[in-house]
Formats: sequence, C-alpha cells, structure tokens
Amino acid sequence: MDSFPRQTPPARNAAYDPTRRPIPHVAGLPDEARAALIRQNPDYGEIVCRCEEVSRGEILDALRRPVPCDTVDGVKRRVRPGMGRCQGGFCGPLVTAIIAEEKGISLEQVRKSGAGSAQLLRPTKQREQKTGTEGGTEDGAL
Repeated sequence: MDSFPRQTPPARNAAYDPTRRPIPHVAGLPDEARAALIRQNPDYGEIVCRCEEVSRGEILDALRRPVPCDTVDGVKRRVRPGMGRCQGGFCGPLVTAIIAEEKGISLEQVRKSGAGSAQLLRPTKQREQKTGTEGGTEDGAL
C-alpha cells in the first residue's frame, strides 16, 4: 500500500537563490571596505564586543537571517560576541539589549540558550525606579 498519495512534482521557483550572503566580519575587512560598509550602514561602526571586534551590524545581521537565532548563545555561535578574553563580561549585556530591541521583547524574555535559560529574573533597580514597579515585570510576573 502506498502511504503517500502520488502528486505532481512542485514547480521550479525561478527566484530561488541557493547561495546565502555571508555576514561581513568588519574586523577582517581592509580599511577602505570597512569604511564603505560603515557609510552604507552605520551599525557596522559600533563595536559591541571589543575582544572579538564584533559590531552591532553583525549582530543585527545574525538576528535577521532566514534561519533566525534569538538567543545569546545563538548570536555567539554565529558572530562570536562573548568568545573573547572577557567571555561576554562586557558585551553580554549589550548583546542581550540588542536582541530584546530587535525582537521587541523585554530584557527578561531574552534567553541564554533556549527554554528555561533566563538570564534576568526581574528588572534592575534603575529600571524599577523608571517604571515604578518593584520586582518582576510591569505585569507582575517574574
């Protein structure tokens, strides 16, 4: 018995491009190419990870890929922020903030690697003073 019904083969998509544009590594570019890329997109001029010289533009590119990565470790595997000498001590909070901003979620919702890997349990004191909440998020959840 044939478990899959016979169907006509799918039509070829003429617009399909099997190659992907790589994420440019700003630190590895010649000075002229780096300057041109920064003129085109100023996010490439903002260095987030000093140890690995990873720019904000590279992180945003990683988050906007067709196969997205929306965790800190996912970004770390794609473009290397947090892989240097400080192990994310300086750039980790910045990467978390970039993910939250790009995905339109709160800092508490950004995960390190997947479900159940929260990095922040509640807002900082500074954020509590700004929003008027104490512990938890605006809706009272942790």
